[in-house]
Amino acid sequence: MAYKKKKVIDGRKWYRYNFFGKAEITVPEDGSVSDASIANISFAGLGVYSPVLIRKGKKITVKISFIDSNGKVQDENIAGKVDWVSKLGKSYLMGIFFDEELNAVKQPLLIKHLAWLINSYNFPQPYKDKRVSMLLLLKRNPYLVKIKIFSVTPLYDTCSWSIPDMFTLNAKVYPLP
Repeated sequence: MAYKKKKVIDGRKWYRYNFFGKAEITVPEDGSVSDASIANISFAGLGVYSPVLIRKGKKITVKISFIDSNGKVQDENIAGKVDWVSKLGKSYLMGIFFDEELNAVKQPLLIKHLAWLINSYNFPQPYKDKRVSMLLLLKRNPYLVKIKIFSVTPLYDTCSWSIPDMFTLNAKVYPLP
């Protein structure tokens, strides 16, 4: 009798991206600080390899350090909690769930870097659940961007805008109903 391999269903709402960087994890409860290597990142969490065990459910703050597209080391901070832990040899694999999704207001350098990675390597947009992601929102709704960010300069049926020091996008202009 042949056994069928069960298909693993990934219930995540956000795409994970391979990510090279370092995480400095602080447990505010006891003040302990440990370094970890980042395996992957999504807009909702982080996968890390750590030599130090931090128990599931612990509240933490993470300083994410990475090298941006210009070769400069950048740091961003975010709060979260340890969602799962698995032992691997002498290290631990940990899933960290952020208290809130990454966003351009609180983590502008990291968002800029992720946008560069997504656009440079044609990675999928961040959200699996087909919500309009921040990056798609900027491409599809220039009127909303005009109100919330800086300015939109219409050129016939297309427009261009830029978020200073981040990126410039072009999109078609669709009149509001």
